[in-house]
Amino acid sequence: MDLAITDNYGITYKKDEIQSYNFALGTLFLINEVVGDPANGAVGTVSVNSAGIVKVTGNVKSFELTAATPGSEKVTSYVNVKQ
Repeated sequence: MDLAITDNYGITYKKDEIQSYNFALGTLFLINEVVGDPANGAVGTVSVNSAGIVKVTGNVKSFELTAATPGSEKVTSYVNVKQ
């Protein structure tokens, strides 16, 4: 996700800066619509921490990753997993 966030002072943070300053930015990362391969059994799991680091476990083909700001702005990326 090529993400840039601008705070209430007009300062724009990009990539690694978001991870470093997220304690103040308050960006929330969400996972939705996890899809697995039905031929491979139960759907796996996807998690994301407050720094935006994603962990995929098990049978996952795709998922949605959403970044939401305290100001109600959000952006979603659709992720396809290659295993």
